[in-house]
Amino acid sequence: MRRDLQRIEAACGPESVEVALACNQLGVCLRSLGRPADAEPYQRRALAIDERLREPGDPKIPHRTNNLAVVLVMQRKLDEAKPLLARAWHLKRGAHDLTSARVVWVRLAVAMLECASPRVFLGQLKSLLELPELPARADISTTCVYEPIVASLSSGLDTGDVELLKRIAAALNSRHRALTLVALPKWRTARSVSLNSRWPE
Repeated sequence: MRRDLQRIEAACGPESVEVALACNQLGVCLRSLGRPADAEPYQRRALAIDERLREPGDPKIPHRTNNLAVVLVMQRKLDEAKPLLARAWHLKRGAHDLTSARVVWVRLAVAMLECASPRVFLGQLKSLLELPELPARADISTTCVYEPIVASLSSGLDTGDVELLKRIAAALNSRHRALTLVALPKWRTARSVSLNSRWPE
């Protein structure tokens, strides 16, 4: 994938949406291998290129922002990740989709790691999963490899929170799996929260 990136850079120049895509794919691959520190510079570059070349409202920008936040959270750089997640969520305002749910999922994981109240994030995920569908752009994958993310966070979470994150992730990848969430007390007792509700600091 690094060689592919070099070929794309040679063909398209260092600043192109093709290079941003290749950087993002390489970053996601490294993340999936449990190597978030190696993934981080590629995710940063992908986001920086897209912010320069795409329109401000382009759905790729919150998607790339979330991908960068994920590798930061995996490295426990929570203070750096939280503003990125808040920005990605703000950019999805009024046009919620699968990326929105992924953003809130990551923010829920941060709240769990910080031993903060998960109420708003859990409630917004519940609201999103109650929607008839969570659309995704044709050029954004409809599935995400969540296992390495959860594995990197598990040492800082209790087993119940790890299981909750796993089952929500499974539901985001395949909606019929949302039925398994009702077996978990935290999910069953959580109340849906408006998608317009402000996030706690």
